[in-house]
Amino acid sequence: QELLQQQQQQQRQREDEYNNDPSSFMVLIPGMAQSIQTWDAQATALLLASDPSTTALICCEPLGLGRPSPDNDDHDDMHNNVTLPRQAEQLRQTLLFIVAETWGCDDDDDDDGDHVVDQCRFDLVGFSLGGRIAMAFACLYPTQVRTLHLTGVAWDRSARGKMNVAAWKDILSRGDSAANEKSTLQAFAWLAILSTYSPSFLLKQRDKIPIWVDVVASGHSVKGLSSLMEQTHPSEHGDDDDGNAWTVPKMAHRIQLVPGGAIHLVAGEMDEMVALDQVHKLAKGLHCETSILPTAAHAVPFEAARAWRATVLRHLDQKRGQ
Repeated sequence: QELLQQQQQQQRQREDEYNNDPSSFMVLIPGMAQSIQTWDAQATALLLASDPSTTALICCEPLGLGRPSPDNDDHDDMHNNVTLPRQAEQLRQTLLFIVAETWGCDDDDDDDGDHVVDQCRFDLVGFSLGGRIAMAFACLYPTQVRTLHLTGVAWDRSARGKMNVAAWKDILSRGDSAANEKSTLQAFAWLAILSTYSPSFLLKQRDKIPIWVDVVASGHSVKGLSSLMEQTHPSEHGDDDDGNAWTVPKMAHRIQLVPGGAIHLVAGEMDEMVALDQVHKLAKGLHCETSILPTAAHAVPFEAARAWRATVLRHLDQKRGQ
């Protein structure tokens, strides 16, 4: 009986600590063909600029990324169903597992652990594909979202962006055998990099581009990227895609304002994947503020790292203060 009382007292203390903690968890969600390692430097900088006593940062890779592991029997399943609602469901499962571990909740103790877990609200920071996953999460689990910070997401793509997506799909469709998988991934990586960074940035980093290409080619699979392209980019017709409930416009209609939270959009002034007028249209639909960073293209978090990071920290500070 005494041990049980001690455990209950510790649980109440953990709940009080959580309820008094204004930060909850900041969650970074990478984009297409990225990884946790891609975000190492940015994640470290965000933590260094934050109060370590109130900030916990988690980076979660979307399903479909990475390469098959011979020891992972679930890998094929992780590459077969990578739709936005499935991504959001998997993200929630991962986050709640981490929360339970962090707060010492016992998965078998429904009365104690689930209470703390169910109270969690997350600050979701998503880039491109990761931004649309964050929107899907907000549609399905609105009470567990405090803020959304979305980069490289718009109501619709630009005409150039739609052509780039079509080219990515075409390249990946040619890598249907082990013999040409690496060359297919290298071609995909070259095109993806050239279409998501500004010309001036590419010229400055031209010696590093072959290294980035090899990282993408060695870190992902044609199957996984193909599944992502087909299932998360099923149509490039914006509002007109009546067969898909998970287009950006339809998710925006369902999100509106995240209860008790706020949304912020960021885009690069030179982004060729999304049209800036479509970014502003999405901001109007979500009733949120927008930051347009000059000289940057689609990959804003890496091309304009400091300026992008400032938008994240400023957004979170303002909303947490409220």
